[in-house]
Amino acid sequence: MKKINALFVFICIIISICFSSVCATEKSADEYNDLGAAYQLKGNYDKAIEYYQKAIKIKPDYSEAYCNMGVAYTEKGNYEKAIECHNKALKINPDDAVAYCNMGVAYMEKGNYEKAIECHNKALKINPDYAGAYYNMGIAYGHKSNYDKEIDCYQKALNINPDDSKSYCNMGFAFELKGNYNKAIECYWKALKITPDYSKAYCNMGVAYELKGNYNKAIECFQKALKINPDDAEAYYNMGIAYGHKSNHDKAMECFQKAITIIPDYARAYYNMGIVYGKKGDFNKGVECFKNAARLGLKPAQEYLRNNGIPW
Repeated sequence: MKKINALFVFICIIISICFSSVCATEKSADEYNDLGAAYQLKGNYDKAIEYYQKAIKIKPDYSEAYCNMGVAYTEKGNYEKAIECHNKALKINPDDAVAYCNMGVAYMEKGNYEKAIECHNKALKINPDYAGAYYNMGIAYGHKSNYDKEIDCYQKALNINPDDSKSYCNMGFAFELKGNYNKAIECYWKALKITPDYSKAYCNMGVAYELKGNYNKAIECFQKALKINPDDAEAYYNMGIAYGHKSNHDKAMECFQKAITIIPDYARAYYNMGIVYGKKGDFNKGVECFKNAARLGLKPAQEYLRNNGIPW
């Protein structure tokens, strides 16, 4: 039977061995559970839930099916139902660390970071070597802007799993938010040593170099990110910012336009492209870009247009 562990950033499948001594009814429930897991990994959450419910109908105390169904509801955005499922799983098996961890993810998606941290701590009380729980708890602390606790969680996850490039990347971002750009870059390099094609690590490292004022290194990082993932709109956007700092307005414009081509409602790209048009002396095109950004809900663009009496 399969049990899905839904971490905040990735999903992992835990496969248990079904021994031949298990009765036919339990095997049927396991088959439904496995079908649910298969549909879930394909992104068909409604079908997955349907099969988990069939598994539970056969085997009412099937905690794994409740846990998996909770993950499916989380991925559908129905966090209340997800929490309800995980609570049912825990009522059957109070020592299910994965159910606590998955419930923590649901609370985190709801924006209840305190409850998320509480759930992950309960998971760790059951399984102190649960690297995923530390990782998710780090994300929750990050949402609370408690970057020291966030970094501590990622470090604990890495003590258990030293090859976790995502923990290094997230830790780098936490250091970046603390203003420690050198430490952030060090973490990104460690992530890339483990996962050389980690485009997000290159993109984040580019931002760190940008914040240090090293725009050439920043552009180099963004180019590497784009070589791995040519559809990375954030990399194009940030590279546009770096070219803007270098007063290379044409290249900045090109980058913002590519970001918009990938994400047509990229408000910040429109806004910054408007700024570049202004610096190039083309105020009419600049205003049109601001209008696009304002229509997409970007407040700085709306304020600029409002203050200048320009409708959008």
